[in-house]
Amino acid sequence: MKKPMTLFILFVTVFLCFGKSSAENSIDYRNDSQVIDVDERIKQGRTLYSKAFYEEAEKEFLLIISTEDAPIEDKIKAHSYLVKIYRAYGENEKVKMQAKEILKLNPNYKPSSRESVSIKKIFNDLKEEAKILDNKISSEVLDNSLVLEEAIAKALVQSESLSLKLINTETELKKLKASFCISSLALFALLAFSIALK
Repeated sequence: MKKPMTLFILFVTVFLCFGKSSAENSIDYRNDSQVIDVDERIKQGRTLYSKAFYEEAEKEFLLIISTEDAPIEDKIKAHSYLVKIYRAYGENEKVKMQAKEILKLNPNYKPSSRESVSIKKIFNDLKEEAKILDNKISSEVLDNSLVLEEAIAKALVQSESLSLKLINTETELKKLKASFCISSLALFALLAFSIALK
């Protein structure tokens, strides 16, 4: 009788131990997928980058960028490491794209003095392109506003001309009305006079 009871207790103990362990693991897993420790991810990404594990580092930095609540400074760091990774792969379009993302987050961003000349040049070129685009847009806006002002001025002149014509028409109408009244009165007086004579 002791043997089956011992086996039962052993079975329950093993079940509870393994059951608790897997439940804890699933809770930890869910917490990991919901909350990302951005600082830890950046450290991990830097470590992987320094060991030239670029693909793994890229995944870490892309994860940081896709995290909505990650601070802007951390997203900028992630983008700047992606610039370096893509430059190492020779993927110039991706380098440019990441640099643009950095400038969207911080238009005044300057690469560190330790960055390569080619990366600094990319940022300078993008800033120049942005200035040229801003100037072009400003010029177009100015041109459009001048055209609009000219159209408004013409509309005002036409409006004033129309107002004068309306005033003149009203004056002519009043004169015509007065003339009609005088003519009607004269005709009425003449008719009354002719009736009086009969």
